[in-house]
Amino acid sequence: MEVKCDLVLLSFNNLALLKKCVESIMHCTDIPSRLIIVDNGSTEAGLREYLTALIDGKSVQIKVIFNRLNEGFARGMNKGMEASRAPSVCILNNDIVVTGGWLAEMIKVAGSEAEIGIVNPSSNNFGLRFKKDTTLEEFAHELRKQSGRWVEMNACVGFCMLIKREMIKNIGYLNDKYGYAYFEDTDYSRRAQANGYKCVMAKVCYVYHAEGKS
Repeated sequence: MEVKCDLVLLSFNNLALLKKCVESIMHCTDIPSRLIIVDNGSTEAGLREYLTALIDGKSVQIKVIFNRLNEGFARGMNKGMEASRAPSVCILNNDIVVTGGWLAEMIKVAGSEAEIGIVNPSSNNFGLRFKKDTTLEEFAHELRKQSGRWVEMNACVGFCMLIKREMIKNIGYLNDKYGYAYFEDTDYSRRAQANGYKCVMAKVCYVYHAEGKS
């Protein structure tokens, strides 16, 4: 299987959230991918055993990297990005749930213009929320009718951020000077824009984010 995208998922405790995230990725990803899980020194009982027991799926291969200590968001993500070789990389928080066709749509948008360097999905993170009488998948299905549409962003957000390999070669990895979390994604977006790349949101790809839980 020729991997089209490496998915770098940063893990730190919160086993229940991590399971939901991984299950949604394995179920909803139909693009040949490799899920690189970087565990940032988790201490929660059962989490290491869960990660060790994960097996490849039909479209998604699994690779797990265990850090001895919590190295923070940027260093943890960078370790996964350094292990990546695919044409694109998508960095992921452990508190998200993806929906059907999510990755295919993000890759489609990324490939629609040479200048697009980073792609976010649509999300409740940006105020797009589904009603209580609608399931997450039903809501996402309605959005898919407008496939290929995107809007330019002032900066992309690192909860789910697809990055082109070409851009990584040009500007490098995340800046770890910000400590354990926050602002790395904004800094990366600014560096991308300074090098002529666009930061955009794929309007019909929906990823739910349990904000602040990772």
